[in-house]
Amino acid sequence: MLNYKKYLAAALAATMVVGSSTVAFAATSPSNFEMSGSDVKTEDRDEDHATGTINGAGSVEGYVEKDVFKVEVPTIPENSTLFNFILDPQGLIEATQGAAYNTAAGSNVTFTTGTTMYFKNDIDKAAGGEDYSNKSDYVELKNKGTVDVDASVTAKLTELGSIKMATSDTFTSTDEDASIYLALVDDQTTPATKVLTADAAGVTLDGGTIATSATPDFYTVEYSETEGYTYVLDPTVNATFNSFKFALTGASNEYGDWSKLTEAAPKVQVVWSVVAHVDPTAPSIATTSYANTGAAIDVTIDLGAGALAATGIEKITFDDAGTEKTLDAANYSFGEVGDGVLRFRGSYVGTLTATQTLTIVFNDTAKTEVEITLTK
Repeated sequence: MLNYKKYLAAALAATMVVGSSTVAFAATSPSNFEMSGSDVKTEDRDEDHATGTINGAGSVEGYVEKDVFKVEVPTIPENSTLFNFILDPQGLIEATQGAAYNTAAGSNVTFTTGTTMYFKNDIDKAAGGEDYSNKSDYVELKNKGTVDVDASVTAKLTELGSIKMATSDTFTSTDEDASIYLALVDDQTTPATKVLTADAAGVTLDGGTIATSATPDFYTVEYSETEGYTYVLDPTVNATFNSFKFALTGASNEYGDWSKLTEAAPKVQVVWSVVAHVDPTAPSIATTSYANTGAAIDVTIDLGAGALAATGIEKITFDDAGTEKTLDAANYSFGEVGDGVLRFRGSYVGTLTATQTLTIVFNDTAKTEVEITLTK
């Protein structure tokens, strides 16, 4: 951007000299264009002819970044009960028509029948309403920005005790364990599902790419003394934005022995993530041939992006009379002299007496290989 500004300023200055005109950009201040006695020069060449020169300086008013990352996420209070759940393997709530919860005067409490795990859903509380079902309310991640974003959500159990985790919400009479089923689901007609296990790492539901639905008229340029020019969403815009919605659903084993677990309190942690979308690219090397002068050789490497990217070099190999060998890591470094720079040390390069072909093997999933040549 700095080079662009320099170029534009030079171009504008040239335009003013050649055209003998003045050019003003937005609110041009006196410091940007001045005309004084020393700047205006008039020379009388004869009685009826005179020339004049006016000097001016161009300036760039500013630059507004229009690639805006803006994702609306729900405001969840610290003491939220959104993902709290009640285990009811014996169906006590349904059997009593929710008597334990239908205590407030004028309350309107409803329960999904045939359910053995309940989440409290958010309905019109102003009317005294409460609703319980086997699925939590959805959390919506809404893309209001001008760029595509990638969304995902990870859930894991932080406490479980002696409760077992089931892989299905359907139990049989042969299932005698005190067990529960918990899963992350999206809001599709056939929902994508990730079943929680006792694994401490948890499970991740991929929300995919949430494409931007914003158009240029959704955003407007604003100016403030503190932030300068910014590109912001027009608050009057009333549009449907693309989003990703997810929830927790579950069940408890009605055939299990829960007699010793009435005070059981399994706990779950849910973390969502949204990042700017990057088109995936594999690792690559733009320049693959280098002259060997005996000094260290630096190779610039692009590790790629997204799901195809690598984080580093797994190994470097070469052919030795038909046998593949691995170059000793002491002969090179990666990232030591700069990000993305592979340096072959002079102590190694100086020992080569002939052209050497090396294969760079990256640590990405595909184990991408790129050959480079050190020409002697």
